[in-house]
Amino acid sequence: MSPLHKTVNTIAALATGLLSTAVMADNTNGYGVGTAARARNAYDAAAFQSAYRMGQDSSTNYTSYGDRPSELYNGGCQADPPYAYCTGGASGTGGTNFNLTASNSSAGRSQGLDGYPISTGTSSASANLATGQLGASAVGDRWTDYRLAPTWNGGQASARMNDTLNFAVTGAGAASVTNIGVSYIVNGSLGISDLRSNGEVRSDLSFGTASASFAARIGSGSAGVTENHRDGGWLSSGWTINPAGSFQFTGVYALTGANSVLSFNQGLFANADGGVSANYGSTSHFLLTLPTNVSYTSASGTFLSATTLPVPEPSTYALMLAGLGALTLVAKARKR
Repeated sequence: MSPLHKTVNTIAALATGLLSTAVMADNTNGYGVGTAARARNAYDAAAFQSAYRMGQDSSTNYTSYGDRPSELYNGGCQADPPYAYCTGGASGTGGTNFNLTASNSSAGRSQGLDGYPISTGTSSASANLATGQLGASAVGDRWTDYRLAPTWNGGQASARMNDTLNFAVTGAGAASVTNIGVSYIVNGSLGISDLRSNGEVRSDLSFGTASASFAARIGSGSAGVTENHRDGGWLSSGWTINPAGSFQFTGVYALTGANSVLSFNQGLFANADGGVSANYGSTSHFLLTLPTNVSYTSASGTFLSATTLPVPEPSTYALMLAGLGALTLVAKARKR
């Protein structure tokens, strides 16, 4: 298998599996980040790609992406006489540290064809445990009907982070239940200039035994954005959806006892064919809203260290009260 096909297959597998069951952190597999970006051409499949932590896992360290520290492919211009020129490249975080708390990847590809405008595709991805932010942005450009086949440059970007969180509840007993608030926000937009194109954004969250996921798509003959979302395992939950392709999720999670060890895993993926923009460059935010008697540590030692934990908003209080009400009903049912 050529290096090009290997890198293309790797990021394709990553994109396909983003919303599947995530590899979760535990006490020996604690934290890390992963990013990947690819700019590719539809006609000859040539691509530039940058990726950190891509490949088959080989140890007990952080494993959501495996233990290959970095991969960079800069051979995305094939020799083809009709092309006037082709330029591009990829860059990003590298090294041999398997437990980074931040990384980034980017790629771009521009192509000229005799008698046609220049086509450009770009992508970028970032992940940062300290801020709780993920970024994934992809832009595709130009359809050119050459040799009866649609030809364009596009982009794909993916980012993921995970950590192990140890919560301590002051004054709690073994059977105590303490509610905390979780906010999961993705601000961005999907746009399209050629209805033959396709684009999407996908995002997922796993927090302890609870989960939430969101997907929005545009194209295939329509300029409208279609979305779907789901969640499970929360005491109570709510969604606010923006028609342009962004959302906010708020959930209440129940901690049991004085100490709880939870896994955290969050991912973001953006894809853009020719004529589509999926702009989610640094807009995925994760936040915790904790009662005053709750604190936590993380395996990374940096999780949300650059983010001030907010005072609960009225909407979060409402969700917490709803959750407390649900617990009261369960307790009454058990007494009967």
